[in-house]
Amino acid sequence: MVLQELGKLFFLNKMSKFFSVLDIENLAQHKGSILGNLPNIKQPSQKKFESQIWYCLVKSDFTKKVWVESESNRIGKLFLPNNLYKKMKEGKVYKIEMPIKNRINFIIKDYEYLIKDKRIVKKSLGVFKRFIPVSEMEKINSFLKNKDFKRFVECLLEHHYDSVYKKRDIYKKASKIINLQSVNDKSFKFLLDSLKK
Repeated sequence: MVLQELGKLFFLNKMSKFFSVLDIENLAQHKGSILGNLPNIKQPSQKKFESQIWYCLVKSDFTKKVWVESESNRIGKLFLPNNLYKKMKEGKVYKIEMPIKNRINFIIKDYEYLIKDKRIVKKSLGVFKRFIPVSEMEKINSFLKNKDFKRFVECLLEHHYDSVYKKRDIYKKASKIINLQSVNDKSFKFLLDSLKK
């Protein structure tokens, strides 16, 4: 069972109390995006990453659903094992949707360490040049320079992340869309109730 979109890790951590969960981003020590490097934390080797995945799956109860976040086959410098990625694409997909304003506020809080050290962001922004038009990149850089983080995040979502998600096959096959207002305990309860229906 694949959980897609915002707040995946928050909800997966909560779900681990009720279901088997494979926390790929935690095992990879990476948030899974261009800006996903964690400060002062080195990713494990490919071999160690795959061993950790195997160990987590061995501990899981295969008679029940195993939940995992939606990822591409690459997370930072690491690659998901082909068989696992294939199973993820075959699994049921639950897509979380949330108002853009609340998404932006959550992302700013979740990536607070980047705001504190803009050098990391500036370095990563070079990668976005391959995907985002020059005029939009100028706006994005301007928002960052002026510390207008809300508009900075909104532009990145609009001109890169959302369009990338929508191109993924796994995005198109979502079997259920769950509308939440925010990333908190109340929303998690609503999510749990929605999964029972």
